Order: sequence, then C-alpha cells, then structure tokens
Amino acid sequence: MNTIALDGASLTLDDMDAVARGDARVSLRGAPAVHERIARSYALNQELMGRGMPIYGVTTGLGDSVDRHIGLDRAARLQGNLISYLGCGVGEYMPVEDCRAMLLARVNCLAKGYSAVRPALIERLIDLLNRDVIPCIPAMGSVGASGDLIPASYIAAVVMGKRDVYYRGRVRPTTEVYTEAGLAPMALEPKEGLAMVNGTNFMTAVGALALQDAHRLAVIADACTALATEALTGITGPFDPFLHDTAKPHPGQVASAARTLRLLRGSRLARDYAELVRELGTLDKGYRRLEAKIQDKYSIRCAPQCVGALHDVVTWARQILSIELNSSNDNPSTTSRRAPCGAGVTSRASTSPSPWTR
Repeated sequence: MNTIALDGASLTLDDMDAVARGDARVSLRGAPAVHERIARSYALNQELMGRGMPIYGVTTGLGDSVDRHIGLDRAARLQGNLISYLGCGVGEYMPVEDCRAMLLARVNCLAKGYSAVRPALIERLIDLLNRDVIPCIPAMGSVGASGDLIPASYIAAVVMGKRDVYYRGRVRPTTEVYTEAGLAPMALEPKEGLAMVNGTNFMTAVGALALQDAHRLAVIADACTALATEALTGITGPFDPFLHDTAKPHPGQVASAARTLRLLRGSRLARDYAELVRELGTLDKGYRRLEAKIQDKYSIRCAPQCVGALHDVVTWARQILSIELNSSNDNPSTTSRRAPCGAGVTSRASTSPSPWTR
C-alpha cells in the first residue's frame, strides 16, 4: 500500500487519483521545514490576536461585516457559526471518490503552512482519510476563487463531529462513526473554520479526477484507432512520423500518432502504404478498379488530429490544475515578510489583500 507524503507543494494529479480511487494512504511529509512553516503560521495568528488587532475572519466579521471587530472571547464561536450557516448544500451527495479528493486537496492546502491552523487539525484530516471516514458533500453549493464555501464546510463540520460521512460503504451520522472509531470531535480555534472553507478544493478535486478520466479516454481513443485500422485492414501511412513530427507538429497530434503506430507494430492486418501500392501494380493505359483503397476514411486517417486536440487540452489543463492543487487561496494568509500589512496597506515588500506577514 503506497503512502503519499504531503507538503503543500508536490502533490500530483496521479497521487490524487491514487488516494481518491485507490488504496494509497496519506501522511504529512517529515521534513522539518514543512512542520516549522505550519507551526510558525499558527503561532503568528496567536501573537496577532494577543495584540488585540483586527484580523479578517478571526477577530472581525466576514464579507461586508468586516467592520465588526470582536474580542478574543468570541473568536472561536465565530468559526463554529461560520460552518453552521454554510451548511446549506443541496442535491445528492457527491460520489465518495470525489469527496476523498476534496478532503485530500484541503489537507494539501493547509500543509503549505499559510493558513494559521494547528498541526493537530491537519493530522485529524489525514486520519479521516486513512480511516476512510469521508465527509459527505452535497453536489450543489457556492463555489468560487474566494472559496468553495458551502461544499468545504461539510469537511469542517465532520471535524467538529457533525453531519454525515461515508464509512464502510454506507452514509452514516458522524457522531455514530466517531463513537465507533474512537474519535472525539474537535472544536475549531480562531481562523480554523475560515481556513477550512477558503480555497478551491471542490473545483480542483472534481476537475482533477475529470482530467484523469479525459487522459484515459484519449489513450483509449488511440487504442481504438489502432484496432479499427486493423479491423478494416487499413493503412499505417497516416500515422507516419513525417506527417506529424515534421509536417504538422502539434504535440498532442504527434503523441497520438506515435502511440497508434506503436500499437500497430507487428500487425498482420494493417498495411504499409508502399507495400500496398507495390502489390496493386501499375497501369499504363485505360481504366481499372483497384482491389484495395490506397486511402482510408477520414475517421481513421485523421484520428491523430482529432484525438491529439484532447491530448493537448489534457496537457494544458494538467498544468493549471497541478498548480492550483498545490496552492493556497486562503484569506488572510501568512508570508515570510517581516513587516505586518493588512487590507489596503503597503509593506516594504508588496501590497496584499488581507494577509498576515512576518
């Protein structure tokens, strides 16, 4: 059983597929830098709260209520309230593999160490994944770059011991499963509720699994092209490297043609163009009907151009989703700069929408 170590920076789409659809387990990478980053982020939040300064979503309200400043005595309650009022998703629950992928994306985001959460919270999320206690997430709810707020709240609620989970092939109340598994609910500390719902783990997870399927579909399409060429005793010439590597070198098209030709290598049914023409012989005068066609249908001979477009889209989307999977969309976030800056305040290094800095 494979174990994938998370550090917030190196998770691949294949890793996500292995966790969501396979039996791969998850751990937090043991490198000191990963753990130190997480600990420093949490400690900075504690320090700034202790100064009594307004921190978005921690000691202030959310959204348009940002001008409401609350004391530390109310900060933890704010996080619980946030998760409660976001629990308004509708529709059927997403398939368990999608929910596993969303949970993994959330863990990896927090593992970057910019979200000011306790290491214990990250370890709890990893424990849920490895125990296969998976939050049930409704298919419909608010999503966006500012946060897949409603879907992500269902992960946070399960940490708190609420709502439903997939467990051993069934949908069950979290309270029952926690009792059976010997787990205790966790109360969220200031910032942790917001950190759990900020970001794009719903969109990224669903998109990543869809992309994996698209890649498999493209490879299957290449195999089907080779099979169809064989079944129709077609010609291998349209897959010749000259036509794709040199004449029209779109990367996906090149890859599709190369794979198809590789699958046809050694075939006793598919025919080489030069050999076919040689067998048909020549004609000096008059007219004849050839015993075989020297050019296949468009659907066969132009398959690399069509399937290649899908290969190109997969390559492009893989880059985008890989970056997003290893990003933090949290607000506020921590950085390594020394000077503190808030919304609309310029530090010596940059202007940030609403970060903590150190």
